[in-house]
Amino acid sequence: NQIGAAAYGAFGIGISAGVTGSLVQRNRIATVYCDNTATGASAPLSYGIHVTGGTSIYANNSIAIGYLSGNDGKVIGINDAGSTANLYVYNSVDILGTAFAAGVSSTYAFYRASTGAIGIRNNAFVNERTNTAGGTGVHYAIGTASTTNWIGNSNPALVTSDFNFLSARDVSKTAD
Repeated sequence: NQIGAAAYGAFGIGISAGVTGSLVQRNRIATVYCDNTATGASAPLSYGIHVTGGTSIYANNSIAIGYLSGNDGKVIGINDAGSTANLYVYNSVDILGTAFAAGVSSTYAFYRASTGAIGIRNNAFVNERTNTAGGTGVHYAIGTASTTNWIGNSNPALVTSDFNFLSARDVSKTAD
């Protein structure tokens, strides 16, 4: 956890390149927060699990973060930013709290920031975060930067999203 006036990032588990064939399972991640006075592109980042590489399976992890992340915090339960295939099964993610300032950052229980093949099955992604007056950030259960490799790959076992429970405080904002 980090607090200060500059842009910071904090995460419970970080997986980077070179980690292949791992099973990341049965972790309980809570109270990960990064709080500062910056907004927009310099806003604090808080991740439960932050994946930037490797090919792994993430199973039965419990993540509850966001309660202490105020200001314009970018809170993401699971952030898949790697370009390799990963599988996410039986994870529970709950994004909590209130953006204290008139923030513009969106938050996600699960966010796919890459184009790598991905499988997402039997997870519960819940985003209960709210804004104070004037805040415009949107709080999603699931989001993606690209639809590449979600379908049409030669290995359909790694490009699906099935049997997930998705919930956001504003039901019209469940997915981005």
